[in-house]
Amino acid sequence: MYRGYWLLFAAVLLFSAAGLSFAEMSVSITNPKDGDYLSPCGDVVVSFDIKTTVEEIKEVRLYSNGLNKGVIRKAPWEYNWKALLRGSYKLQAKLVSKDGLEVWSEPVRIKAGPVSTGEKVVNGSFECDSKLTPWSLQAQQGAIATATVIEEAYFDDANYLMVEIENGGSADWHIQLNQMIPTDSGHVYEIYFFADSDVKKTTSFMFQENQDPWAVQGSFGVEIDGANEYGPFEFISTRTDPANMFRFNIGNNTTTCYFDGFRIIDRSA
Repeated sequence: MYRGYWLLFAAVLLFSAAGLSFAEMSVSITNPKDGDYLSPCGDVVVSFDIKTTVEEIKEVRLYSNGLNKGVIRKAPWEYNWKALLRGSYKLQAKLVSKDGLEVWSEPVRIKAGPVSTGEKVVNGSFECDSKLTPWSLQAQQGAIATATVIEEAYFDDANYLMVEIENGGSADWHIQLNQMIPTDSGHVYEIYFFADSDVKKTTSFMFQENQDPWAVQGSFGVEIDGANEYGPFEFISTRTDPANMFRFNIGNNTTTCYFDGFRIIDRSA
């Protein structure tokens, strides 16, 4: 009798293992390839290879540098990326089944345009049909400002960013130029940028947590006095933060300012 129970138990285990293997699914990014160098401002077709046994696919999500870039819900499993901006990218895909199962692809790292090893900024030169993306201009406490990408040679290339300030608020952080720049604890970062202003202007920049308690690391004061490249500024990160924000503070006055060629380089990469 016991032998019969053991045979039944073994058969159940074998069936369960087979069922698990049948339920396997995977996703990989097949284009572009890891290590590819692409032309900035060009379009890219991101292709995915999906393998599944019994699971019904709900969607594939494409992530770029930790942010959700797009969702694909039917074949062909491709994402058409328009005007790839200059920068370094870490791409990953997440495959989601209709039953809620999720699997991640291996990361694919690519570069668009001439960027340094360890470069963290995307679109530091405001290229590709005058795009501000992925930068944002934030005005707080009643401050008012407008950011415009100008197609004209001013610093080291054909475009630059102009920020006009109608109301600067009462502190420099009341107007901020922002981009998400993840940081890794113990890594050394160097910051460079081109800047000018209508008159001498006191500004600052910092790396800040994007949630309460809004902890700051790597804060620097900068006096903009004439068109020039400013930097290098260097700091050692004190925390690993995939959602860390780079914030350039330009409020507290109404002086128009101009920027180009932002570079934040991870020297520990």
